[in-house]
Amino acid sequence: MGNFKFIPHTADIAVQITAKTMEDLFSMAASALKSAVVEDFKSKNNISYKLNCSAQILEELLVIFLNEINYLYFSKKFIFCQVAELSIKKPADQYMAEAVLMGENFSLKHHIFKEEIKAVTYHNLEIKNTDEGFSVTIVFDI
Repeated sequence: MGNFKFIPHTADIAVQITAKTMEDLFSMAASALKSAVVEDFKSKNNISYKLNCSAQILEELLVIFLNEINYLYFSKKFIFCQVAELSIKKPADQYMAEAVLMGENFSLKHHIFKEEIKAVTYHNLEIKNTDEGFSVTIVFDI
């Protein structure tokens, strides 16, 4: 799959992510976003959302994808827990991400809110090919 770790950042939250595939990189980035927003919990995964995003470059697609998940947190009160399906393609001149997210509605009884993410930023964002697959560092604006 992949992994992520939070790294020091002066004013925001930064996370380094590594993964074998691009789909795993996007999934790990989504998991990192969730970990920044709420304490870990056991999910019922009783609600699903379909996400469709497109962009000219992969970095832009990643930011759009994560900002859509962040939008679901703060406007729909949907707490994403798992990427059930994810495909990243480039059928023509744009990259496309299609995903099914599983989770549940936010509840003060079951969830501990940690941090509000204003936006996922493009600050020093570059998806890199590595010997193990892919890596990226993402900064969440708080």
